[in-house]
Amino acid sequence: MTKTLLKKTLVAALILTTLVSGTALAQSRSFRDTVLAFDTDIWRLWAPRGNAHVVVDAGSHTDVDCRVYDAVTGEFLGQDNDSTSLCIVDVYHRRAGGLEIQIENTGGIRNTYGFTLSY
Repeated sequence: MTKTLLKKTLVAALILTTLVSGTALAQSRSFRDTVLAFDTDIWRLWAPRGNAHVVVDAGSHTDVDCRVYDAVTGEFLGQDNDSTSLCIVDVYHRRAGGLEIQIENTGGIRNTYGFTLSY
């Protein structure tokens, strides 16, 4: 069997398994941006039904808070609002669709952050 045919067979088997079992394969998407002082960045991203894990790491310059909502209904799903620049939010999304992730910089200087959404 050639490598190409083997890869196609493996991909087809993974897709079929996902369709039959109704569970998605674990994925993550990473981004990098800068939030201005006393401002909030808003990200609207698609995620499948089920558990989602949001991590925002803004270094150590200012406090950063994170809130996660269902982008369609506006339902509040979770937050991390402690006094650090690292946010970790685990949520359960009831249906496939949009998540709204708000990243708020509560400090007086801009802050560059990395953020990952895993599902």
